[in-house]
Amino acid sequence: MQGAAVLDKMKEEILSGAKARAEKIISEAKKEADELIKAAEEKAKKIEENILVEGKKEAETHKQRELGKIRLKSRMNILSKKEELINEVFNELWRRIVELSTDKDRYLPLLKEFIFEAALGLNGGELKVFLNERDSKVSESILEEIATEVEKKIGNKTNLQLANSTIKTQGGAIVETLDGRMLINNTFEARLERFRRNLRVDIANILFK
Repeated sequence: MQGAAVLDKMKEEILSGAKARAEKIISEAKKEADELIKAAEEKAKKIEENILVEGKKEAETHKQRELGKIRLKSRMNILSKKEELINEVFNELWRRIVELSTDKDRYLPLLKEFIFEAALGLNGGELKVFLNERDSKVSESILEEIATEVEKKIGNKTNLQLANSTIKTQGGAIVETLDGRMLINNTFEARLERFRRNLRVDIANILFK
């Protein structure tokens, strides 16, 4: 499974559980907003009934101003609830990524895929692979296996060397040309950030459509 597909699968699983909760929270926020507006309208009506005719115009202006404030506050409250839910989805997605990275049987094939994708993106050749301290213990045979797959794919001789230094990341890899002129950051953090904007749109559409 490709790296992006793994994150997409996680996202879909999280959203399937979050949708019902989102609908309930937004429904309650809208109900609260309607109740506030109704209470404000009733209060304004009582005030109107107790004032002279010449003051009704001023009272109407005041009522509309107050209702506008309440509606704005209600809209901001709903937007805040939506933002909280979106952030919850992101946090849960990250929690699952952390969990995945500690499961060797599930994580190692994904790490190999991340390295392969990055090496492919650089068109093979002589490349350095930067990993975190935990993953830096990966065997040379695995890098050789990945390099062979890259060569088969693009027909360009490829050699993957484990870099002398490690990087701070939850998982994944940074692959760089030996001259340091080009690199592809295929860490979990970088991948999540690259499609974060699209993820936000997807999450919002699914949770709040």
